[in-house]
Amino acid sequence: MLQKVIIAKVLKLVTSSLAKKFKLSKLLHYMERPNDCDIRVDKLEEDVKELKELAHPCQDFVCTKCGTIAERVDKDVDSFANKLKQIKEK
Repeated sequence: MLQKVIIAKVLKLVTSSLAKKFKLSKLLHYMERPNDCDIRVDKLEEDVKELKELAHPCQDFVCTKCGTIAERVDKDVDSFANKLKQIKEK
């Protein structure tokens, strides 16, 4: 019984002295609390989320002649095929 108490006291003393020597309390404080980098990353994530909400949806385009002029294509497959035929005929 007495041995358990002595071992517990010695272990507590050793761990506290090791923590002081290697400054583990500062390390734990740094790891557990948000630092400057964490705050900046959180702000950037919020900005990206806001920009995604504001961005317009992607559009489908098909080049008509030389690659610089583009026409909007309907989602309907038949109209897409008809437009391709018109481009090939020109």
